[in-house]
Amino acid sequence: MRKKLSVVAIIFLFLLTACGKGSKPDAVVRKFCNSMKEFDIETMQSCVASDGDDIEDTTDSGDDYQILRDYIEDQAKNIKYSIEETEVDGDTGTVEVTFEYTDAAPLIIESYRDLISQSLRLFLSGASDEEVEEVFNDIFEEKIDSVTCETAEVTVTFQCVKEDGEWLIEEVPEDVNSVFLCNMDKAYKKIKEALSDSDDEAADEDVIWHDVPIGETIELATINITVDGCEETDHLADDYSEVDASDGTKFIVFTVTIENTTKKSLDFDAEDITLVDDKDREYEVYEDASLYVDEAFDYTELAPNIPVKGYFIYNVPNDSEDYYFYTFKSGTDDGYKFYGE
Repeated sequence: MRKKLSVVAIIFLFLLTACGKGSKPDAVVRKFCNSMKEFDIETMQSCVASDGDDIEDTTDSGDDYQILRDYIEDQAKNIKYSIEETEVDGDTGTVEVTFEYTDAAPLIIESYRDLISQSLRLFLSGASDEEVEEVFNDIFEEKIDSVTCETAEVTVTFQCVKEDGEWLIEEVPEDVNSVFLCNMDKAYKKIKEALSDSDDEAADEDVIWHDVPIGETIELATINITVDGCEETDHLADDYSEVDASDGTKFIVFTVTIENTTKKSLDFDAEDITLVDDKDREYEVYEDASLYVDEAFDYTELAPNIPVKGYFIYNVPNDSEDYYFYTFKSGTDDGYKFYGE
């Protein structure tokens, strides 16, 4: 999910070296704007000066759902623009442009809000990326009919430069990316902020919490999980590599057995298993654990009905005590706190 809510990298696709023609800078800006309407990435790139390396068209990178990319491409034809003013000072110039475009932020926010509300169920059911995308497609198609997208307006100034006698756009203004993306970038920012706020204000009172001691097996929707033991250490090592905990920290190592209780293979991601200590500080699993402990759980494919023993490893301050990791049972209000002692 976190992978799907990070994808506004398309903003940087314009930074390419190429050329544009015209005796005044408004010609290259007009060419750029017409190419936006046609969703012609290559021609847009050719209008921009940059010293950077070529950047691949991220509309085909798979970082966004295809239905969303198709929608944005379809809305490009609705972009309207008018060149308000052009100024030239030697080999530099500015072109002021007013855009009217589709503001799809409400549609995108509402669609992701519904998807996020189903994220825990999808994760615990072992849904694949393709299945999650199918859920998003259904949500998005329904929201297209129910969410109103207004027309937005913005005025921007293009900074232009003449190189080898030809005018180029020096750098694409940030607001132009918003125009091209129908405010998708702004929608993602709001979604990220909302997720951060919801994490801080989670309605704990709606969850029925169960304390789970070492040795007790809990049956979740798709897996059984048992904590077999827990220990603290300042050193991790296998036959080939080792690491010491940084000053003032320690490693907490939970020995865990997990069994996939479904009839199909299940992808298990330990990054979703958060540890909480006595000071209510939260920690994700130590990201480099698998480099030093072969059986450290990371992103693991679980075959049906074959118990797998491994480790959840966390790097925490030395003063962390009374810690536990937690998870939920899909379709219920039950939450489980697995304690280390």
